[in-house]
Amino acid sequence: MKNNIKYKNLSQQDIADSQCDDCGMINQLCKGDEETGQALLFLLERISKGVLSVIGSGGKTSLIQALSLLLSKKGRVLITTTTHIFPFSHCENIFVEEKESEENILALMDKGFQKHPILCVGVKGKDGKLTKAPILFSALEKHCDYILVEADGSKHLPAKAHNEREPQLPKETKLSVLVFGASALGKPIEDVVHRVELFQGLFTPPLKKGTVLSKELLAEALQKENLGDLLFLNQADCIEEKEREELRSFLEKYLHKPVILASLLSLHSGALC
Repeated sequence: MKNNIKYKNLSQQDIADSQCDDCGMINQLCKGDEETGQALLFLLERISKGVLSVIGSGGKTSLIQALSLLLSKKGRVLITTTTHIFPFSHCENIFVEEKESEENILALMDKGFQKHPILCVGVKGKDGKLTKAPILFSALEKHCDYILVEADGSKHLPAKAHNEREPQLPKETKLSVLVFGASALGKPIEDVVHRVELFQGLFTPPLKKGTVLSKELLAEALQKENLGDLLFLNQADCIEEKEREELRSFLEKYLHKPVILASLLSLHSGALC
């Protein structure tokens, strides 16, 4: 995958300074966790302005929060969803009605961005979660620099199989990141996989309950679903350090896409989960 960052009218020194700024912020977030820092820097360098969709399981909310803090140094960041998310504690949350006009939503955003570099917008439900705001992403793009979309649900499990309606990716998506929680490896699939019956059905014959999730089964399932432009393997601290690079290399060769490892729980930018 090529680096999608676009630098306009910048000297080589400007570019180096920009990357140093990224490293400084990442170091603050990661508290010396070099692996997670490198993963975030790798991803940050591949994000261009517009819509980035985060899908999968095992750390979507944490990744969005971390990226929003990093990208807010470069421009205005909007967090939203095509499914359901809880309001974020690290930024201003804008609650709108299901029939709110586009004009009102954009006015609220413009006012919010005057005071805050990061906003979250959505319709607040009875369960306290936010759902998609009644506005086109093409309209939102004109009023902010980056839009981070949680475009999948996972019921707080580290792994997931997708049905025909998932994930719910906006057509404006420029980069999609598939998150997987490494804590699922080595455990029975029914204990760690959301929509486990769909996961079982990815294989012939279907997997039986009690089957332990191995890296080989994971790779085959991910290949068959073929989701995401890159794989963000979270919860890497659940894997022995000597085995991490072997796992990353195995999945990258099998899937033919970038695979990065991180442990987002090491971040201390707020209540990351």
